[in-house]
Amino acid sequence: KHQETGLLVEPENPKALSQALLNLINDPGLQRKISVQSRTFAHEHYGLELMVKKTLAVYQTMVG
Repeated sequence: KHQETGLLVEPENPKALSQALLNLINDPGLQRKISVQSRTFAHEHYGLELMVKKTLAVYQTMVG
């Protein structure tokens, strides 16, 4: 999500990309917010514990 877990810019628009990066560089609060929220998102959706549970579920399905 824009300015929550990252920055979204229009594809093939270098001006938009440079402006978004400048905004991020000049806003330590936004840097912290994106850092914390993206780490939380990654942990919740791709964390080791979740991946292990999903892998075990696949194995259990395969062996019946």
